[in-house]
Amino acid sequence: MNFRKTSRFRLYVVLSIIWVTFIAIVDGSPPDAIIFSVVTFPVWGFWAGVWIWPDKFKRAFGAGDGAVKRKELKQWVYLDKETAEKSELYGVGGWAIVFLIAVAIPITLNVAVLMDWIEFLKIDDSIYNVEYPGYELYLLVSDVQSWAFVALTLVVVYLLLIHHRDFQRFFVILFLIGFISDVALFIWMVNVLNYSENDTLQAAIMFKAYIGGFIWLFYVIKSKRINLTTRKRIKRKYLNEYFPEAQSDIEKL
Repeated sequence: MNFRKTSRFRLYVVLSIIWVTFIAIVDGSPPDAIIFSVVTFPVWGFWAGVWIWPDKFKRAFGAGDGAVKRKELKQWVYLDKETAEKSELYGVGGWAIVFLIAVAIPITLNVAVLMDWIEFLKIDDSIYNVEYPGYELYLLVSDVQSWAFVALTLVVVYLLLIHHRDFQRFFVILFLIGFISDVALFIWMVNVLNYSENDTLQAAIMFKAYIGGFIWLFYVIKSKRINLTTRKRIKRKYLNEYFPEAQSDIEKL
């Protein structure tokens, strides 16, 4: 199979173009030759390797001799509930418990936010009308968002605990909406409070919390336990490991 016709090859081409273009824009016009060369060297080095040793990169593009077999092993096998429950992976345990604890942390923080909001309503906030017009509205929208996500996060926890098949879909959608709304609220806050560039960069540190969020997002999507418990599915390559006695029956499903 010609690896240049694979979707992975086209994806790498697009990502390479985006990266090189991004560095060129960030570095200024015209870009500094040394900085530009160093930062984009991995891209040029990779494609130089593909050009010099094309056979060695077939596997990277999913076009090697074993590509078809590897693709088959990565396919999902859907099980009935009775069969899925026989596995040691079934149920909310292991890292799934750690995930639930991590989800509970922002719920606790949002409760604290509500307490602060109640205290805020009790004080004279007229100063904000003068110095920062629109600040009260920003706080109101921010708190409404926080409590909406408390409720939705509780739904996420409930869906996982009852092993609902829509847990993954609901969590991914909620995570993406949360990230987008947080970015929008951050931009709103910066504009309302007239932050300087330095203050804006310091305030943006709050988004480092999303590093852990993206890790959990990856876990929810890829976890064998989550997929087996909620979607009743497992990758074919894991059948022999987790269902050795019932593998022949599973293959018929």
